[in-house]
Amino acid sequence: MNLIDGIKHAANGWSGIMVKTNDWPKHFDLTPEGINRAIWVYFSAALLAIIVVSVRFGLPAPAIMMVEVIGHSLPVVATVIVTIIVRAISAAPAPFAAFFVPALYLLALVKIVEAITIFIGFPLLGALLGLTAFLFYKLARGNGLNMAHSVGYAIIGFLLLAGLPLALYMLVNSFTVPA
Repeated sequence: MNLIDGIKHAANGWSGIMVKTNDWPKHFDLTPEGINRAIWVYFSAALLAIIVVSVRFGLPAPAIMMVEVIGHSLPVVATVIVTIIVRAISAAPAPFAAFFVPALYLLALVKIVEAITIFIGFPLLGALLGLTAFLFYKLARGNGLNMAHSVGYAIIGFLLLAGLPLALYMLVNSFTVPA
């Protein structure tokens, strides 16, 4: 399966998640290769976001660029953490990849929309995070979790997606020396 087919299948899979069909997992490649492809798609979208922001605001200093790259890596870390926590608490029957692969395709789309909105000067990060939390809820429900665990997946995902970049920002600023 090539990249374009993978993205088309992911869009069909997310359509299935949204309308609660039981065949949505067949649209995602839940193998290790599928996980690698989803990671590749996400980091390609993150690279596009970095390029778009650099075009809009200028190329940052190398140290800031490194922080930017790390910051764009945090949603992947957040998704791994929330998936591990909720799967452990809920004893979810679905495999890790059934949560992780669709979530990465979703996060890639969010990065692209975020980059476009920043480029046109109308950032919607808060709204995108709220929408991502809702879609994480739908993903958890699609994977067979009950209402409480699905809400927990959405809330923990939202908190990590919003909180980890903020924590990185505070950590980086704690090492700067005031002039």
